[in-house]
Amino acid sequence: MELSNKYEYISILRFIFIDCEKYLIWHNDDKGKDVVEIRNNKILVFDTLESAEKFAGDDCECWEYNISELEKFIHAHNKNFDCKIILDFWNIFNDILYSFGEKIPDERTKRSDRCYNKLFFGNNLPAITPDGECYIPVFTRKERKNIRRILSYGIDFMYRNME
Repeated sequence: MELSNKYEYISILRFIFIDCEKYLIWHNDDKGKDVVEIRNNKILVFDTLESAEKFAGDDCECWEYNISELEKFIHAHNKNFDCKIILDFWNIFNDILYSFGEKIPDERTKRSDRCYNKLFFGNNLPAITPDGECYIPVFTRKERKNIRRILSYGIDFMYRNME
């Protein structure tokens, strides 16, 4: 089954785990929201890029998410981290949960919003960062704990809901 005629855009998500790789199909739903493909109330998972491309179409862009590295970050308790990687995971976990009609618990609190905004601005996107400037956010211990909680929830949700 090829989805390329059904959705405006389709991408393949490559998740790297400690002992394997899994591929998910990511696309827009009928409301324009980003979701992953669900079958029988589970995330549809492919073991190879070729099988994911056969399902979704071979002209799909492939995005990589290294769960193994994210788990190391969560358990290392470092004060410094790559805002882009953390924000990418936060966003993709939101899309995965939205696919099931769910949200990350307590994700829309003042603390979580502050963390998200710091991560966003820490990406130093050219469109919003003045030339020659660079924002490096400083996170409090509570903010770092909150970020790790959100990411841990996303990982656990994925593990529980993969086909």
